[in-house]
Parts: sequence; C-alpha cells; structure tokens
Amino acid sequence: DGNTEDVNESNFSIVVQKPLEAKINFDFDNSQFIINAKDQTAPVSTEVIKIKKKEYDQTSISKSSDKIIVLSSSKHKTKSHEFTIKSLQYNDDTTLELPKNSFKIVYNNDPLKKEVTKITQVFNIPKELKVTLIYNKNKETTTVIINENGLIQKEVINGFKKLNLLTEKGILNYGIE
Repeated sequence: DGNTEDVNESNFSIVVQKPLEAKINFDFDNSQFIINAKDQTAPVSTEVIKIKKKEYDQTSISKSSDKIIVLSSSKHKTKSHEFTIKSLQYNDDTTLELPKNSFKIVYNNDPLKKEVTKITQVFNIPKELKVTLIYNKNKETTTVIINENGLIQKEVINGFKKLNLLTEKGILNYGIE
C-alpha cells in the first residue's frame, strides 16, 4: 500500500523482583540465630509476643510492598542452641502454620583442653527431612548427612561448613555454605 516507515529502535529493561524470603543462620561468634532477607537487603525488626502463655519472636522483614513475618522460638543452653519456626506470613496473606521443625547447634568439648572439638548442626522436619553437618576440628572436615524420606546421602567436605534455613513460598528448605 506504499506505507513505509523508518526502522525504529528502543532499548528497555525488564526488572523481575524476587519475592522476599527469609534466611536463618547461626552466628557462631555471638552464639545466636540470625534472621535476614534471602538474596536482598531489607530492614529486619523483631519483637517478643505471647501466644497462649508461650513467648515467640516475631521477626518482620519488609521492603517496599513486600513483607514476610517469621514466628519462631529459640532455646539457648551452655553447649546447645535450638531454633524452631512456628509460622510464616507473606504480606497480609493468611498465616501458614509450619510442620514441627528444629534447627539445632550442639558443641562437643575436649574435657581435658576445654575447647570445642566437634560442632553438630541439625535441621529436622520429623518423618520428612533431616540434614546433619558434623564438623570435626581435629580433621578439619565437615560430614554432611542428608536423610530425605528414608533416602540417605553422606559426604565428607574439607573445612567448616555452615547450615542455614531458607523460606521458599511457605516451605522450609536448607542451604550449606
């Protein structure tokens, strides 16, 4: 039809925002569990709340219009620390109650030298998943044992490896660093 036009060119970017998720790890220097945003920087605030006479830490991570609330509890003893997540809530959606779970850190000391010789890290969802990392200071190795629905994998890695928990769309997963 004789309709011709010069070729035009436009550059554009597509920004895909990752959903806000939580990462939980143990700070071995300060002997405490830390909750942060996974894969991003976002403000974190924690307050203690009571539900049926039991105290929980309610940790909020928020960025622009995205928010996640982690309801957890922890126990600290001389040679062990335990962390459990009761529920997750994304933005203003319904609270997701999680199956029973635990993230434990246990120290074993040499009784003569009174120094740590073994650190055991365990993430457990009973009857589903158990991830165990055993660091042997004398050998400088970490043994990783993963039992997923009865299927067991075992690997020995050089050096000290850390276990962490990750939320993923309302599900707890783990990572090894």
